Amino acid sequence: MKLIRILFFLALITCASVASASDDECMGFTFFSDGGYVAAVYSHAGSEFIYKVSITTGIATRLTRAERGFEGLPSFSADGTRMAYSYSPDGKVHSYVVIANIDGSEPHPWPISNTSDLRPVFLADNKHILFARAGYYGHYSPVARPALHEWSLYVADLDGANIRPITGEVFYDVGRVSVSPDGQKMLFVTKGEISEVIEVHSLPPMSDSVVSIRPPVEVDHKERIIAAAMYTPDAKSILFSAATTHLAHYDYDIYLMDLQTQRVDRLTRNIGYAYGLQLSTDGKTAIFMRDSSHWFRNKTEIFLLDVATHKLTPFTITGIDHTP
Repeated sequence: MKLIRILFFLALITCASVASASDDECMGFTFFSDGGYVAAVYSHAGSEFIYKVSITTGIATRLTRAERGFEGLPSFSADGTRMAYSYSPDGKVHSYVVIANIDGSEPHPWPISNTSDLRPVFLADNKHILFARAGYYGHYSPVARPALHEWSLYVADLDGANIRPITGEVFYDVGRVSVSPDGQKMLFVTKGEISEVIEVHSLPPMSDSVVSIRPPVEVDHKERIIAAAMYTPDAKSILFSAATTHLAHYDYDIYLMDLQTQRVDRLTRNIGYAYGLQLSTDGKTAIFMRDSSHWFRNKTEIFLLDVATHKLTPFTITGIDHTP
């Protein structure tokens, strides 16, 4: 099964490198609080920038002002007034957190530290930021691509002061953190002893309450690969994506799981290599990307998912302009 996992990650590397360096590549999404827009990060010619995209029209406009560098996927404050994202001017300098207005104006960067501050998320009080740091960049296998490992999670004030750890352990990897709307819990996908698990941690920092969730989805191999997980607005369920079949390739599907009853509803059927799943703040719409073969290269498609009806709608983004 370890060989299967290695081949799977090699396939991901191939998918990520098929497009030429001049192509625009979407790195993921975050819904705005009003549900009418998503923030999307696009990579182009050695930089990554944040765009605001209308769900109705698919038209994108630059949300930030940087002329170069690497901007990470943003999060938005619960009151809808501010955004937080990571930024590195050239990919060599450590990433630091930037707090800005919801329209990208008046950016306030944190001080640069001796490690990268990544994936900032506003807590429910709108006064604190949860973020991740990785202690090691490399690989544990000669056939694996170097990646960030030894992750830890921290909380800080909005100006980057008063940093304190929020977990008492170091993780091999950590997916995007989802904080419950009441601010009492957070969850993320990480690597367990055998396969990925969804870990639920109580807040405030350093609480001993940790629950590991292994969703009861059908798999025909020992290793369950969970790609993403997040709370629904009522925090009673989680939306997640997982690889559930393995024939000539992995197929992913999207599921909704009731945290009390453990009931799992399958919302899609064999949608292929899907990733980047995110849920709107009202819990009605999800967005994700899917790679599919198109002649001699992979083509990335974007879909909107109606959570109630399970209807998939192709979503086309236009107007990507890399000038600030």
